[in-house]
Amino acid sequence: MTETMYLALVLVVFVGFGSVLAWVDYTGKDTRPPIPGPKH
Repeated sequence: MTETMYLALVLVVFVGFGSVLAWVDYTGKDTRPPIPGPKH
């Protein structure tokens, strides 16, 4: 049970973090210049 809860928590955090990054990147394209440097 503990292992399942841990995996679920990691998945939720990963998806939420990715969603926030994607939203910020999408909404910020027209308001700020791209960050200089190589894209990861």
